[in-house]
Amino acid sequence: GKVGYIGKPHPLVYEMAFAELSGILQTEQGEARSGGGSVSDGGKAPLKIIMIGDNLLTDILGGKRAGLDTILVTQGVLKEESAEAYCRKAQILPDYLLTQFA
Repeated sequence: GKVGYIGKPHPLVYEMAFAELSGILQTEQGEARSGGGSVSDGGKAPLKIIMIGDNLLTDILGGKRAGLDTILVTQGVLKEESAEAYCRKAQILPDYLLTQFA
Protein backbone atom coordinates (compact mmCIF):
# COMPACT_ATOMS: atom_id res chain seq x y z
CA GLY A 1 0.00 0.00 0.00
CA LYS A 2 0.89 3.66 -0.05
CA VAL A 3 2.85 5.11 2.80
CA GLY A 4 2.71 8.78 3.61
CA TYR A 5 4.71 10.87 6.02
CA ILE A 6 3.44 14.07 7.55
CA GLY A 7 5.60 15.96 10.00
CA LYS A 8 6.66 19.49 10.75
CA PRO A 9 6.32 21.91 8.97
CA HIS A 10 3.20 20.34 7.34
CA PRO A 11 0.02 22.25 8.37
CA LEU A 12 -1.85 19.05 9.29
CA VAL A 13 0.47 18.55 12.28
CA TYR A 14 -0.62 21.88 13.71
CA GLU A 15 -4.29 21.41 12.84
CA MET A 16 -4.28 18.13 14.77
CA ALA A 17 -2.52 19.74 17.74
CA PHE A 18 -4.98 22.66 17.76
CA ALA A 19 -7.93 20.24 17.64
CA GLU A 20 -6.48 18.25 20.55
CA LEU A 21 -5.86 21.36 22.62
CA SER A 22 -9.03 23.28 21.77
CA GLY A 23 -10.94 21.86 24.71
CA ILE A 24 -8.13 22.77 27.10
CA LEU A 25 -7.07 26.23 26.01
CA GLN A 26 -9.23 29.31 26.32
CA THR A 27 -9.05 32.56 24.40
CA GLU A 28 -8.93 35.87 26.22
CA GLN A 29 -12.71 36.13 25.74
CA GLY A 30 -13.18 32.83 27.57
CA GLU A 31 -14.23 30.85 24.50
CA ALA A 32 -12.43 27.69 23.46
CA ARG A 33 -11.36 27.70 19.84
CA SER A 34 -9.25 25.50 17.65
CA GLY A 35 -7.93 28.27 15.45
CA GLY A 36 -11.05 29.57 13.74
CA GLY A 37 -10.40 27.39 10.72
CA SER A 38 -7.69 25.19 9.42
CA VAL A 39 -4.12 26.42 9.34
CA SER A 40 -3.86 25.57 5.66
CA ASP A 41 -6.79 27.83 4.75
CA GLY A 42 -5.46 30.82 6.67
CA GLY A 43 -7.18 30.24 10.02
CA LYS A 44 -5.70 31.97 13.03
CA ALA A 45 -3.79 29.89 15.52
CA PRO A 46 -5.22 29.50 19.02
CA LEU A 47 -4.01 31.81 21.74
CA LYS A 48 -1.51 30.73 24.37
CA ILE A 49 0.39 28.29 22.17
CA ILE A 50 4.03 28.85 21.24
CA MET A 51 6.24 26.65 19.09
CA ILE A 52 9.55 25.79 20.76
CA GLY A 53 12.15 23.97 18.75
CA ASP A 54 15.77 23.65 17.75
CA ASN A 55 15.30 23.24 14.00
CA LEU A 56 14.68 26.33 11.93
CA LEU A 57 13.42 24.52 8.82
CA THR A 58 10.87 22.30 10.59
CA ASP A 59 9.97 23.65 14.04
CA ILE A 60 10.20 27.40 13.46
CA LEU A 61 9.00 27.41 9.85
CA GLY A 62 6.01 25.25 10.76
CA GLY A 63 5.16 27.40 13.76
CA LYS A 64 5.38 30.58 11.68
CA ARG A 65 3.15 29.10 8.97
CA ALA A 66 0.64 28.14 11.67
CA GLY A 67 0.56 31.72 12.97
CA LEU A 68 2.29 30.91 16.25
CA ASP A 69 4.98 32.80 18.09
CA THR A 70 8.19 30.81 17.97
CA ILE A 71 11.23 30.19 20.17
CA LEU A 72 14.40 28.83 18.60
CA VAL A 73 16.58 26.92 21.06
CA THR A 74 20.14 27.44 19.86
CA GLN A 75 21.77 24.55 21.75
CA GLY A 76 20.22 21.91 19.52
CA VAL A 77 20.65 21.56 15.77
CA LEU A 78 22.22 25.03 15.43
CA LYS A 79 24.77 24.72 18.23
CA GLU A 80 27.66 24.66 15.76
CA GLU A 81 26.52 27.75 13.85
CA SER A 82 25.68 31.34 14.60
CA ALA A 83 21.92 31.06 15.02
CA GLU A 84 21.19 34.68 14.19
CA ALA A 85 23.25 34.60 10.98
CA TYR A 86 21.64 31.31 9.94
CA CYS A 87 18.13 32.71 10.53
CA ARG A 88 18.87 35.79 8.45
CA LYS A 89 20.34 33.68 5.64
CA ALA A 90 17.31 31.36 5.63
CA GLN A 91 14.94 34.35 5.97
CA ILE A 92 13.07 32.60 8.77
CA LEU A 93 13.08 34.70 11.91
CA PRO A 94 11.94 33.23 15.22
CA ASP A 95 10.25 35.56 17.68
CA TYR A 96 12.70 34.62 20.41
CA LEU A 97 16.10 32.94 20.73
CA LEU A 98 16.85 30.79 23.76
CA THR A 99 20.29 29.33 24.42
CA GLN A 100 18.94 26.34 26.31
CA PHE A 101 15.65 24.89 27.41
CA ALA A 102 15.78 23.45 30.91
